[in-house]
Amino acid sequence: MSFSRPDLEAYISDHELAQETADYIRYAAAGLARDVGGNNYTCIKTEYQSYKMGFSVNTESRTGELSYAIHLDFDPMVVGFFEQPPKVDCSRSLKSGKRRLTTYVPDMLVLHKDGPFLAQIKPKHILDKLVGNSADWVFERGIYRDIAAEEGLSRVGLPHKVVCSADLDRQRTSNIALLIQSLDEPSADDATTEACLAYLRKSGISSLGEVARALGLVDLTPLLGLLAHRRLFTDLARFSLTQPEACFITDDPCLLREEVYGAWLQLSRDPDHQLAGQAGRLQLPSARYLKRGVAIVEELKDGLVGRSARRWKSKLREGELAGLSPVVALTPKHHLSGNRDPKRPEVVLAFAEHVIRTCWPAMERPTPRALYRIYWTDAEAFHPDYKPLTKPTFRKILDELKDALAGARGGNRAANAVEEPTDVMDRALQASRPFELASCDHYLIDLYCEVLDANGMTYAMLPWLTVLRDCYTKSVLAFWLQLKAPSRRNCALIMRQCLRTHGRLPETIIVDGGADFSSVYFSGLLAHCKVNLMRRPSGHPRYGCESERFFGQFKDLWLSLRPGNKISIKEIRSVSGSHRPERHACLTLLDLWEDLLVFNTWFDSYATDSSLAAPRVLMQRGLAQYGCSGRKCAYDDTFVIATAVDAETYKLDPQRGLHIGAFYYWDPRLSGLRRRGAAEARIDPEDPYRVYALVRETWVTCLASRAPIYLTQTSLAQAVEGVVMLDGSKMREVVKEDADRNLVHAVRARQAGSTFQSSAATAPPLMTEAVEPPGAVDFFAEAASSELHKLETPQW
Repeated sequence: MSFSRPDLEAYISDHELAQETADYIRYAAAGLARDVGGNNYTCIKTEYQSYKMGFSVNTESRTGELSYAIHLDFDPMVVGFFEQPPKVDCSRSLKSGKRRLTTYVPDMLVLHKDGPFLAQIKPKHILDKLVGNSADWVFERGIYRDIAAEEGLSRVGLPHKVVCSADLDRQRTSNIALLIQSLDEPSADDATTEACLAYLRKSGISSLGEVARALGLVDLTPLLGLLAHRRLFTDLARFSLTQPEACFITDDPCLLREEVYGAWLQLSRDPDHQLAGQAGRLQLPSARYLKRGVAIVEELKDGLVGRSARRWKSKLREGELAGLSPVVALTPKHHLSGNRDPKRPEVVLAFAEHVIRTCWPAMERPTPRALYRIYWTDAEAFHPDYKPLTKPTFRKILDELKDALAGARGGNRAANAVEEPTDVMDRALQASRPFELASCDHYLIDLYCEVLDANGMTYAMLPWLTVLRDCYTKSVLAFWLQLKAPSRRNCALIMRQCLRTHGRLPETIIVDGGADFSSVYFSGLLAHCKVNLMRRPSGHPRYGCESERFFGQFKDLWLSLRPGNKISIKEIRSVSGSHRPERHACLTLLDLWEDLLVFNTWFDSYATDSSLAAPRVLMQRGLAQYGCSGRKCAYDDTFVIATAVDAETYKLDPQRGLHIGAFYYWDPRLSGLRRRGAAEARIDPEDPYRVYALVRETWVTCLASRAPIYLTQTSLAQAVEGVVMLDGSKMREVVKEDADRNLVHAVRARQAGSTFQSSAATAPPLMTEAVEPPGAVDFFAEAASSELHKLETPQW
């Protein structure tokens, strides 16, 4: 689907909108009023490929704006929507009671069939805070209202709606995303549809898995398509489509309000699994203390007398009044023993805290030991009548304040690292099927590889590894090695490798804020493939753990056992130069590539402590059950050209072809170019002997002379040769410098040898006599015996 300009004009005409309203909507369709994701607060920016709109929709909240966009994409009453519409002026109240004119940018402009409106999406805790602190915000009849925004937008004739992100059910969002994904697959045939409806008419309601078994279906995609086209119905907010045995469907939506809920409640426990918060240590003491309580009860039953018996009987009476059992009442309460009040004077403790808060975040960044020395010195002068705190007590106070001072000492990155985790119920749902979400990142491998042999030496480098890892199965979808730092080329290669290997791409890829991932090229490539791009917040180490975790496991489990590694940095700094890792590099780039293949094969069969099955098993099961997962696109000429990253104009030599780098590339169709001397071309990111030139609005393949030999090699050998040729420019500069240096030394050595050599050393080698044939004339003897005359030549 695609929402075009004529569709917009038709919507404006059908609703007979005023001129100001129509102009505002046209401006909103023209472009974004502000950049998304430029704020200081932590957010995940997403370029969502809208099924209904046909282009990328930018959002800055995974559980807010992105979830709302997914809901709008599936809502049949919504014709279209645009993010970040034009700003409007509105008058807001200050804390002092005065009013100030400000600008307001709504989050979404929604073109509803009942009429357009503007929406603002915010989390519930922020809305509650605004209602309590600002007179512009009210909460009435279960609806949040922004009075200032409503007044400002009334000038353009558009209503305003505040959407609470808590109302955007995360389970419903996940289900809708899967249903939208199923729309790219062919619809169920008439026989399957009729058989499914007949089965449900007979049973009324049934689970998704039971219907699939009854129809003989392994892949649930046809049933998901019927749900997406609203031929079947389910409660998207209550059931999960990725749990088919617990997801009830029906052909009559009226049944969803009674029978399905009743069946579900009988089969499940409390869905929230929440405790009432009333069971504590008093009612449920520890087992080791309960044993002592049981022993005391037995002693009292045996008729124990004395002071202890009287004390225990008094506790029994107190426990009876509190509603406790005899065993619990007599269980020792060791957790209440001891005096927990501070034993040092308040002035000593307060001064220690003052020193920590003042000196710990300072620019000098003192160590705990240095900070204690500062405290000890200042404490003796500040309170000479009291002894300073001991080191253990001071370190205990420092440990309690470290998290609060992390931001002042280390900035946003350090503050984010010690942040408390968010509530599990407020988080977006984790991926529940293959190719739903994947993480991509780069890693400079801690291992030196032999790259080139020249000048009597072996040149070694640290290669870069780019990995695309599935977030559900934890399987590595694709990887690639390079010698250059990460660039757009890594992005293109990882997409090619994933599509070649699996025939599909992830629906969403989450990346960091690197320049290669933030490039216009990468956004355009993912938009071309209809893949959502998700950028995690900068300076937040908790995001992107899937790729980072693979790098750590590869480093610990494999690289630490291979020669030439530099895993232990401390040990490397303490060894001699002759024992450094680069001196013992013996693995080639081809060896490292094969290492990665072997490790990835082993890792695909390895199940961690937190996994339900090995990655390979989860991948096979998931794709068999949800064949619509992932973005399927053809590996055709269009995709190849889209992943050829460097598009520039290069010199065209009519006799030799395109001169790019060290090679000349040619195709007979280049001779038909009108403009001699230059041609627009794209360099293939993995084949060094192939480029694509634009000839009469058509891309043609141009090859170098070595291309036929290159194509006869194995795929791994081709990949390695391509990496060395395309990424080895800096290495070849070093090789050339060493060769030039050796040449100068050789020339100087030769000059020195010519000056001091003896005449015997310079005499020509002895020649063996040859038998002359009869009548042969010795021209050389005649020339030696003849008289030579000086030859005069004219001057030029």
